[in-house]
Amino acid sequence: MRTNVRTVFDLPTRFAAVPFDLALVLAVTVLADVAVLVAGPRLLRLGAAALLLFFLPGYAVVAALYPRAQLDRPDAAGRVGIGLAERLALSFGASVAIVPLVGLTTWQIATLDGGPVAAELWRARTTPLAVLTVVVVGGCTAASVRRSRLPDHQRFALPYGEWIDAVRQALGPSRGLLDRVLTVALAASVLLAVGSLGYALATPVDGEQYTSASLLAPGADGEPVASGYPTDLAPGERAQLVLELGNHEGRQVDYSVVVRLEEVRTSGDGSTVTGATELERLAVTVGAGETRTIRHTVTPRTTGDRLRLTYYVYRGDAPATPSRESAYRVLYLWLSVGEG
Repeated sequence: MRTNVRTVFDLPTRFAAVPFDLALVLAVTVLADVAVLVAGPRLLRLGAAALLLFFLPGYAVVAALYPRAQLDRPDAAGRVGIGLAERLALSFGASVAIVPLVGLTTWQIATLDGGPVAAELWRARTTPLAVLTVVVVGGCTAASVRRSRLPDHQRFALPYGEWIDAVRQALGPSRGLLDRVLTVALAASVLLAVGSLGYALATPVDGEQYTSASLLAPGADGEPVASGYPTDLAPGERAQLVLELGNHEGRQVDYSVVVRLEEVRTSGDGSTVTGATELERLAVTVGAGETRTIRHTVTPRTTGDRLRLTYYVYRGDAPATPSRESAYRVLYLWLSVGEG
């Protein structure tokens, strides 16, 4: 006759003050923070972001609100606690409610006095990530304190000993080979389903990826505007212009910009470049979702009534001879440069 012996796992004394599930949440939060902040595999960062957005903050808050395990009968105050399934469902719901509040609050705090610099930090996700981590740590601390004030039999604890026993029995020698294979396949299917759900939640539907490019001029107050362009210049006269690049590619992009002053002959079939002088090359790095403005000066030396100041924008390195066909974006401004 086979006797079932329940395995008991005792944590070391130095860890006894922190319940196992709360210690696990804190450890996973630290690892998720590192995965999100440090450049690494995209799938790893997405998984970490899914945990931080949809589970960890809610679990910590729910643990603080419900320190009791699910009891067979109400205690003296009529409380019965909640089970693991309800706790997990509430953790997801609480996270969905907490994260938008954290985003709105940290945005207001970051831009209150810090201006553009603080806003850039917020866009880098350091501020909301730090606040979410504080929420998790605060919730776990409150949960640990509240559980310590309850009798041992009323404190919530993960039944990991029972889970390990169940796995051992399911994969033990008393089970047939087919049963063990089916058990492993079922466990793998569940893990795959959970991973797929987390990936879907953490990965937004990709919209159109593109780069916006604009050629502007400094306004009366110094801010770039789409008016007041220099059009009539003397040879050697300096003209102030502003190039604006908006990166909507979903990743950091290194742009190369070639600025040329071109002599153009127009006809009914289009225009033909009959001569060109390269004025400068610009190298600009723009982070995902950011917009950079590049103020610069052009000094045309070629004379003519209809010259075209053309900006050829490339992702990556630009070729020795740029063209409309090879460029990612093309901007131009018509100029008239007199004889002086």
